[in-house]
Amino acid sequence: MRIRILEIHSCRLLTVPSGQGNAEDGRFPAPWAASNHPLNPLYEESKRQDLCVTRQRIIRYTPFCFQVSDYGGAIVFKRKCYLGGFPMTTASSRVPGLPASAFERGYYFHMAVVCAVVAFLGFAPTYWMPMTEGRLNVPPVIHVHALVFFMWALFLVAQTWLAATRRLASHRAMGMFAISLATTMTIMGVLVAIDRMRAAAAAGQKEAGLAFSIVPLGSILLFAVIFGFAVANVRRPDWHKRLMLAGSISILDAPIARWFVTFLAPEPPSGPPPVAVDIGPSAVALMLLGIAMFADRRNNGRIHRAYWIVCGAYVALKVLQVPLSTTAQWHAVADWVMRLAG
Repeated sequence: MRIRILEIHSCRLLTVPSGQGNAEDGRFPAPWAASNHPLNPLYEESKRQDLCVTRQRIIRYTPFCFQVSDYGGAIVFKRKCYLGGFPMTTASSRVPGLPASAFERGYYFHMAVVCAVVAFLGFAPTYWMPMTEGRLNVPPVIHVHALVFFMWALFLVAQTWLAATRRLASHRAMGMFAISLATTMTIMGVLVAIDRMRAAAAAGQKEAGLAFSIVPLGSILLFAVIFGFAVANVRRPDWHKRLMLAGSISILDAPIARWFVTFLAPEPPSGPPPVAVDIGPSAVALMLLGIAMFADRRNNGRIHRAYWIVCGAYVALKVLQVPLSTTAQWHAVADWVMRLAG
């Protein structure tokens, strides 16, 4: 459905009484058609389109009157359809592209909190607890990696909270910090993958290290691509917020995998694990993405294309990384990446 945005900010109308509208074609009473009336452009537009939008209020054409109500700062004129001689409204409760409802803003905040909790609890048995007990012996790059990625989890919570409380100016002011942080995350993700490949090579398991590197490198590459599209769609809030959430979910397979290792593995692996072990954690992360898609369907009547695109890319990556990890071509690419750091 085509939606036209009209800049009309002078409308203060609350109700048009029953009988003043034309119930046959959905047009407005004669006074509204006056050339100097603030709603005249909408009246003219209503003759040609089923839906007209401004940034003030919503006017819903019901069987008995025109009703005006607040709806996220927009006006929506809706036509009627007729079933058995009785007029019925044809519009849904949500219009794509309009500002989010209070439920939706709160939903993204709660999903961000869930992502942060999953990230923290996931690394608790293998990172936080050993560090507090003084028995964590890892290279400095791992600590920097952990700091940057947990900063992202907290940043996502803060940004969604700002959006939920309508502090949009502060939310937008953090944009450059988000780009810097996501760039640092991408760099640190590659550096940690290189460190793990080198550690495997030093232990005489170079081929296994090169094969498993497709998991962290593929994950951080997917996150970087999703984030890039989110930034490119910053002026399309419906795309931007969904891509930011989906991108954050796409990297949760790493903390989720730590619970698989802690509770399902009989003993910690002595070297790089097989790539197939990432299937279980990825399936759990995919469930979180499925929850987001289900909530989108329930709140908006459909699943946004952003979720379908990310879901398809995520599933394709996780399915293809198993056979690709054993190919000579991937080993050549991974070996080249490992040698990038000197």
